[in-house]
Amino acid sequence: MIKKIKEKKTLNEKRCLEHYLEILKNSCSDFIEIKLAYENACAELGERFEYIDKIIEYNNDMLLLNLRLSFNQGFKDNVEHFAKPNAPTFLDENYDATLKEKEILNNEEYIDIFVKRAKLVSLIPDKENDLYEHIVEYEAFLNTYIPKMAHYYGFISFDNSMKKSNADYKPDYNLNKRYKEWLSDYLDINLE
Repeated sequence: MIKKIKEKKTLNEKRCLEHYLEILKNSCSDFIEIKLAYENACAELGERFEYIDKIIEYNNDMLLLNLRLSFNQGFKDNVEHFAKPNAPTFLDENYDATLKEKEILNNEEYIDIFVKRAKLVSLIPDKENDLYEHIVEYEAFLNTYIPKMAHYYGFISFDNSMKKSNADYKPDYNLNKRYKEWLSDYLDINLE
């Protein structure tokens, strides 16, 4: 049954990203300022550096891939919790947390995009580094928030999938609540 749900699960990364950005816009005090500086830097740098649009495209592709992998990992983590409800979870102190970033850093698609982007970034003239720093800040901001949000929503998505397909399924509401509270506090945002 779980395997069947996992196979049926698809994710529209762009729609999810838009939703996560809306959450950030409405609940994160730094987001609007960082995004505005990013947009201004993109516009200004775009007038003087021909590859900025391609760099932004690569940044977005990497973010969407990271979002998908993080969402899927959240789903898998809940599958594991369902299979072994008494095992430590990623929120427990005694959990042997191996960062799932290995999955991203070993992903061939991600590496390919990263290398292509790095080649273009190396062409940015030194005198434009101050502008490019705003792009880097926005990218770092999103790469801090979006994968964590995606993991959370992937985790919750498993519960929703199971409730629809298995009338006997009982979600671990305590773990879900702890995760939401921890993530909301950690990121200082309001999750649904």
